[in-house]
Amino acid sequence: MALNGNLDSFFFASLLQHLAREKLTGVLRIVDGQEEARVFVKEGTIIYAVGSHKEARLGHLLRSQGIISVQELQKCAETAKEEKKLLGKVLVEKGYISSDTFKKFIEKQIREILYNLFFWKKGEFHFKETPLKLEEDVVVNLNTIDVILEASRRIDELDIIRKQLPDEDAVLKISDKSPDKKEIKLDSNEWHILSLIDGKKNVGQIVQQSGFETYPVYKLLFSLLSSGLIRKVETVGLTGKNRISDQSGLIIVHNDVLGVVYKALHTELGAQANSVFDNSKSKLSAKKRIIFHKFSPTNPAITNVQVVREGLETLKLGDQSKAAEFLLEALNDYLTFVLESTRNQIGASLTQDAIAEAQRVLSYVDKYHEDSDEKDYVVSQIQEVLAEAIEKVGAGEKDKKSGGLFGRFKKK
Repeated sequence: MALNGNLDSFFFASLLQHLAREKLTGVLRIVDGQEEARVFVKEGTIIYAVGSHKEARLGHLLRSQGIISVQELQKCAETAKEEKKLLGKVLVEKGYISSDTFKKFIEKQIREILYNLFFWKKGEFHFKETPLKLEEDVVVNLNTIDVILEASRRIDELDIIRKQLPDEDAVLKISDKSPDKKEIKLDSNEWHILSLIDGKKNVGQIVQQSGFETYPVYKLLFSLLSSGLIRKVETVGLTGKNRISDQSGLIIVHNDVLGVVYKALHTELGAQANSVFDNSKSKLSAKKRIIFHKFSPTNPAITNVQVVREGLETLKLGDQSKAAEFLLEALNDYLTFVLESTRNQIGASLTQDAIAEAQRVLSYVDKYHEDSDEKDYVVSQIQEVLAEAIEKVGAGEKDKKSGGLFGRFKKK
């Protein structure tokens, strides 16, 4: 049987479910301009997928994992082209990777191709029922429901990220206060995306030129924006002095500071570190507990941004400025209670070390994020919390008199 249509009127998930329900065998071809992907199904089970620039993506996966060098990859790619073989098969034959490693990366590549298809907003599709002849070492068996569930999770997460990122037409640039390269600790994927940001390319062009799928690029851009390494070329005016317009940025800074404290606790207490954060929630007012109901120091930053904002929205505080001030107050109260509980659990000395590390994180924000009244106000508020905490655990007269570690904590 033949099945034709377009993704404007037929969801990709529904298409996969139909093939699985009918236990069909054949090839599903989807085309959108120059982009093309083919999904191979056997009795309704996905066994293979191929997309545009397939070999380039496999090569990048192997390079980013440190499995093969650029030179080795280039040599194998030339051999594969000459002998009309799959790049992966040549890599196995040359001894650069094992058969098991090749199989693992083939499955990862196939999954990424499939997940990316869920983000296609348009495209013509054609399914042709036909016997399949694929080499055994490239065949996988993917559960359709599992693929759809993971893709749905990514779509939800990308929606959250896109709320924090500019639209596709916005141009990004390296931050004016970007740190020295020796101070930056990025993985190879982050460096690759950072190298594409030149103050001229927009988000859409960066995605296109990266060679990656949409989802991982947006995650990487979110990480770089959150760290202050990059920013939008367009500037957004503040709502006014000492007023907060970026709730997500506020949550991320506090999340990073709390993450440092959690790390110190976990080193000493293991899994019991979570109880310190849970108990600290109980000390908050009823309204503030709602904000942190699903917050956890073990969550990804993106998740904590989402759950805190959702909690804030349920309070229906109305005025955005009032809501932002309430959020800052709640975050600072939570940090205060966590630090107090930390001192009770691991003692003054280790708590001081944790606060010092938290200050290092905060000073990084202060130094490398773009200057603004808003940033200064938020940083100063967190500085006050840390300064008061260090006094309570006994900072020592030397630091107080010399203006040592926390000497730069001046209330604004």
